[in-house]
Amino acid sequence: MIWKRIKGLLINDLAMDLGTVNTLIYSSGDGIVLKEPSTIATHKHSGAMVAIGRDAERMFGREPYGVAVYHPLRNGTIADFDGAEKMIQGFLRQACSRGRKYTRVLFGIPISATDVERHALTEAARQAGVNKVEFVDEGLAAALGSGMMSEDQTKMVIDIGGGTTNFSVIASYGVLLSRCLKIAGIEMTQAIIDHIHQKHHILIGYPTAEEIKIQLGSAIPPKENATRPVLEKSSMDGTPHTMEVCAVDVAQALDKTIQPILNGVQFFLQQVAPEVARGIYHSGIVLTGGGSLLRNLEERFALELGVPVQRAENPLEAVALGAGQLVEDRGLFKKFHVMDGMPESNTLTEAYGLTP
Repeated sequence: MIWKRIKGLLINDLAMDLGTVNTLIYSSGDGIVLKEPSTIATHKHSGAMVAIGRDAERMFGREPYGVAVYHPLRNGTIADFDGAEKMIQGFLRQACSRGRKYTRVLFGIPISATDVERHALTEAARQAGVNKVEFVDEGLAAALGSGMMSEDQTKMVIDIGGGTTNFSVIASYGVLLSRCLKIAGIEMTQAIIDHIHQKHHILIGYPTAEEIKIQLGSAIPPKENATRPVLEKSSMDGTPHTMEVCAVDVAQALDKTIQPILNGVQFFLQQVAPEVARGIYHSGIVLTGGGSLLRNLEERFALELGVPVQRAENPLEAVALGAGQLVEDRGLFKKFHVMDGMPESNTLTEAYGLTP
């Protein structure tokens, strides 16, 4: 008992939800210890890291000369291996800033992650001093973290992150089916940028579009057409221009990404066995991920799918909390057969011809 207490003070295991937009780290015994933007700033010539997380995010659109600020992940997978490695190592060091060592890291990743991407995560973690790296399907982790798993029910979990939307059917003994669609929160924000540009010839930045999505965004056209003032530059002559962005316009823009996600859910449901589909229609769908915070999204899904839909209590933290449960409880870990590797799978984007 004394050794276990001493070991807990010196060594801890971690679970990491490495997302396109945000990264969360769960530490055994402590809960979530890090929640940062998945952003890195590096020198363009030397490649040396300048900042990560919020410190790097603050530079977006205002980068110092010679510094590049970017997300090293795209669509839930690694787009820049060197940047991702530096960012992961930096976050791991922050998560264990009190001098404790980490021996094992469990990554929650989309089912579409390739062997190359898993190998890159493994190498990045090992370079930071991790002895063992393991992976778990984000859908399973989200189901555990949302507290929606039941011994006698089959549920569908839709995790709408920044770069991907993951559809998973979960039973009490594991994942029955999991697929990934490369359309999610980033595409929602980009749709607002494109819509305002096309309709009003105004160029807005990504941070502004994200604010508009949070303040005015809705999955169902609003009854009251609220507005928000925006001061940006005209794409016609580059001069400053003030305009009012209205909620109806934002809803129209967002529909261009919401409808493909709904199409993906319908396509996914067509693939499951009749018994599984019956269980989903009975027990419903759980929404997790930052994209699920969009107003009236659960009502839109329930209306079009004819299935009960609810949002998890902590949708942003669901994957990290679920992976954390697996780190804390080795019995639960073994029950769901979490392993060092995961089989590759095609994405729904490829399956029915959608493009990111």
